[in-house]
Amino acid sequence: MKRKIMLILIALVTLCLAVSAVSAWEFSFGSSSSSSSSVSTDGDVATVDYKDGVLKINDKQFKIPNGYTQDDNLTATGENANMSSNPDAKLSRAVFDNGDKRIVVKYISAKGEITSYVAEMPNAQNKTINGHDGTLETYDDGRVRFSYVDGGKIIQIESPDEATVNEILK
Repeated sequence: MKRKIMLILIALVTLCLAVSAVSAWEFSFGSSSSSSSSVSTDGDVATVDYKDGVLKINDKQFKIPNGYTQDDNLTATGENANMSSNPDAKLSRAVFDNGDKRIVVKYISAKGEITSYVAEMPNAQNKTINGHDGTLETYDDGRVRFSYVDGGKIIQIESPDEATVNEILK
């Protein structure tokens, strides 16, 4: 009798361990990946969600081109944006790599509404990409950064070239 009780207890413990291990797994099918993070920033919630090639940062949506994978280690929410003109500004960011090519999408918010962006590079030019009026800046190595103000937030997209920015903003 004691032996039966002992076997039943061992079976129950094994079953509990198996159920908890299965519930801790994250199932992923196909080549799509997803991740999500959020943090409270002065009463606002900054979220970064990526699934099936679509990046959402708060209420903004971006199409990440095929072949890029998210670098979860560089995803950030609610970090200090280091803006001298607005020291309370917060930054959310997602980074994607495809070999030696990189895409960085940044969402910068502040307590007050942001109304303009001042370019940091001397070669900046005003540009409209997929209906977004902004500033296109080119790095010495040919990479670009497109910045625009939308809904009181600054959106910045760094990519290998302007064509990639165009894809992201479709």
